[in-house]
Amino acid sequence: MTGPEAGERDYDVVVIGAGPAGLAAAEVSARSGLSVLLVDENEDVGGQILRRRLPRPGCSPAGAVVPAGVTFLNRTTCVGIHPGFMVSLDVAGKGRASSARAVVVATGAVEQVFPVPGWTTRGVMTAGAAQTLLKGSGVFPFRAPVVAGTGPLLLATASQLIRAGVSVRAIVEASTPRPGLRDLAGLARGGRTLVEGAGYVKDILSARVPILSGYAVTEVRGGRAVEAVDVRKVDRSWHVVAEGSRRSIECDSLLLNQGFSSSTDLVTQAGADLDWDARARVWLPWRSAELATTVPGLYAVGDCAGVGGRELAAVEGELAGLAVAVAAGRAEGAEAARRKAERRRRQLLRFRRSLDPMFRTGDGVTTWLTPDTIVCRCENVSARTVSAVAGVGAGSIASVKLGTRAGMGLCQGRTCRHVVQAMLDASAGVPPTAIPDEPPRGRFPIRPVSVDVLAHDGPSARHAEVSPEPDEESVT
Repeated sequence: MTGPEAGERDYDVVVIGAGPAGLAAAEVSARSGLSVLLVDENEDVGGQILRRRLPRPGCSPAGAVVPAGVTFLNRTTCVGIHPGFMVSLDVAGKGRASSARAVVVATGAVEQVFPVPGWTTRGVMTAGAAQTLLKGSGVFPFRAPVVAGTGPLLLATASQLIRAGVSVRAIVEASTPRPGLRDLAGLARGGRTLVEGAGYVKDILSARVPILSGYAVTEVRGGRAVEAVDVRKVDRSWHVVAEGSRRSIECDSLLLNQGFSSSTDLVTQAGADLDWDARARVWLPWRSAELATTVPGLYAVGDCAGVGGRELAAVEGELAGLAVAVAAGRAEGAEAARRKAERRRRQLLRFRRSLDPMFRTGDGVTTWLTPDTIVCRCENVSARTVSAVAGVGAGSIASVKLGTRAGMGLCQGRTCRHVVQAMLDASAGVPPTAIPDEPPRGRFPIRPVSVDVLAHDGPSARHAEVSPEPDEESVT
């Protein structure tokens, strides 16, 4: 690792995000003889999935390492990418600027959680937050959690909790996966992911943790802290099928996850275009065969360009690193490596396209909300407030933001944007397959920063020269 002054020089390539995709891109680029700056918001490399564990007596710390020849800046946030490329960095509260010939964005994804009544009670957190606690410290503050939502992360989280000695009360899976023959052929391409999944299931069955498939947590009960959760039977679109199906599970915490949302704000702030992915029903960066965006020299890899998991992210990072090397005239041996990586990427994409539809969030998820349920936690905006604004003609996320401040808090809508969109669609009777009116677009700075960062003598001090034209939303 190097000090913050490392951000003040020029590099052949800047890689943003040190998870599996960013590490692979940085390693391949450095191996080709290019100068590489790798930045990440965390203390160490590895991202969420490869996060370094604290060492225990007699054990070596597990996790990823900084590739040889790569300059790494930890506790560093990229707050903007400007033409040229000039990259604005917030290094532990200090502004820095780096220029590069190419930029690889590997910022991953954020957990997607839909609110339920009572979800602001102490003891409710995301499944990923529980994993972070376990991986970072080896401990978990609760002893009897319920893990709920949809998707394979529920199994992974429950397995890790069980191995840590935590008594998981139940796994509540809202979806009811029923793969067809064609899906089974695609799932067979999962390789390592399937083996890991089998290990999770084994842990869960050995601990005799009940799995409630086709059920959803629709209310959290308790005063100052979680005491129990109510679950109900739901259909394939997640509408409650019968009021009499309600049952209560005593617990001291609730871990929620309903998938992930790709972090596209930095890519769009840099000027890249998004395309609507009808299969996943999300906006994702347009990418060429080399994983380049519509901005020449800007690449988007891993979960920020479509959630696919660790192995797919690493393969895409390798492909981007090879593309950067070829563009820089360092193409020796690149063609054979590219063909091998592309072949594996096609297999993994087929696996994800078979897996993901089985755990898609149903459009009935907003029917669980009560008027007092908080939708935007940053600005304390309730479902009643959002519905009232939608009822008087607010038809877009931008108009709801102006009328309620939902999405204007610290997270800048990364937590509540999908919830507001789902409420608008339900209010207007829009089918889930419809394309939203406009894609999201990040603006500089994409994260809250101090005045010191903005005053830095670099691109961050000249952001007005390269910012998008002001529109109604940004002016207001």
